Amino acid sequence: MQQVHRIKKALLINPPTGIYDRENRCQSPVKKETINLVRTPMDLAYMAVVLEQEQIECKIQDYPALGITTWDAFRDDLKQFAPDMVVISVTTPTLKDDLVAAAVAKSYNKNILVVAKGAYLVKFSVAVLEEYPDLDVAIRGECEFIVKDIVASGDLSLVKGITYRSGSGVIENEPAAEFGDIDGLPSPARHLLNNNLYRAPDTGKPITLVLTNRGCPNNCIYCLSPVVSGRTVRQRKPEHIVLELEECVNKYGIRDFFFRADTFTWNKQWLLELCKGIIEKKLSIRWGTNSRVNTLDEERIIWMKKAGCDIIGLGIESGDQNILNGMKKGITLDQCVSAVSLCREHGIKTYLFFVLGMPDDSEDTIRNTIKFAASLNGDFYNFFIAYPFPGTELYEICVREKLFEHSSLFRHDFFMPVIRTRYLSNNRIRAFERQAQIKMLLRPQALLRIMRSARSPRIALNYIRGGISALKNALFQSQEKGFVDEDIVD
Repeated sequence: MQQVHRIKKALLINPPTGIYDRENRCQSPVKKETINLVRTPMDLAYMAVVLEQEQIECKIQDYPALGITTWDAFRDDLKQFAPDMVVISVTTPTLKDDLVAAAVAKSYNKNILVVAKGAYLVKFSVAVLEEYPDLDVAIRGECEFIVKDIVASGDLSLVKGITYRSGSGVIENEPAAEFGDIDGLPSPARHLLNNNLYRAPDTGKPITLVLTNRGCPNNCIYCLSPVVSGRTVRQRKPEHIVLELEECVNKYGIRDFFFRADTFTWNKQWLLELCKGIIEKKLSIRWGTNSRVNTLDEERIIWMKKAGCDIIGLGIESGDQNILNGMKKGITLDQCVSAVSLCREHGIKTYLFFVLGMPDDSEDTIRNTIKFAASLNGDFYNFFIAYPFPGTELYEICVREKLFEHSSLFRHDFFMPVIRTRYLSNNRIRAFERQAQIKMLLRPQALLRIMRSARSPRIALNYIRGGISALKNALFQSQEKGFVDEDIVD
């Protein structure tokens, strides 16, 4: 039995280790993306609100969003707020840097309960606790539900879905029985957030994330969704989502949104009900989301546009059908063409995502992908490099076939490759990725279309600034020490 002392105050943090998407599935370094959207830390906001229901005073600090890169502010918060518990949101690329927070917290007060959440902990929580003696608890499931059990149980041995430190060593409890009912969650604690930190890249207006559904039944070998969210699509009721949107508009003055979902357009009836609910309330909001190309049709697109959808992110992934089949993506190139065309026809911008460096990728297949990407004529592009997250089939393939070119996943990410393919070195893959990105950024027809879509000179200027920033980033990474960049893209 491992007793937990009464928690009165909890400090929940994004560590000052870089601006990443820390919602488990993506873990992408935001500043390296074409669209630099700093995401609202909804994982922290949801954990905070369920802790508040347990009469625990909470404080959220998103240090990267504040531009903080040292631990001084965290030390000040420990001293001034004096929490009994610290919750750290970690990513796989930044884990070693993130967990410095545990040592800092314990150096201030050895009795602080230090908890971490993040996708890496789902598979390797025991190893992490053994390596980091100042970490007390690792959450291996959905953090909003498990963090409540940690403080409410009074005994860590009774909490499913955690690994914890006790007098007898590191103990891995049984997994949580099932994924939680996200529709039963209270509204996230936006009152604890500095909502002005999170701005739409084009308008500069406040933007926030809204959780709409979780879970994905697909089998993509590189994706963490089934690992962290399960294969069953769990949806919030449309009326509950609309109520949250109303609160954001009326209480916080937020009218720009990103709908966070693993499979937003999966259920057509649910989607249409949500869009009609937004329209009926006359919220006059603008929003974006991600989708699969094989779950879009004209009726969906029409209602999404009517309800304020401005941009859709589409996982195209590859322009070679054999590579798509090897990914188990479950889509065709024709479906990709159709989805992008539908969006363009109805005035919805597209943000197209590609993954280079899958195990079967060769120079020919990557060139096919880049040519296909250009032919789609989307609005925004990102070329990511395959990253083998533990728990995915891609990770198992890379271990089995010894495709790792570095000994650790840490401090590598979607733009700093850690693996090779069966045919290409990771340095070669990175050269393709950089030049593909530069090529897409310099397409005259897309630049003209984006500028025409700008509704004001300020938005046009923001587009120009964003494009220049993305181009500089691509060029800078091409010139980094130790990186050989070659003219390989036609």
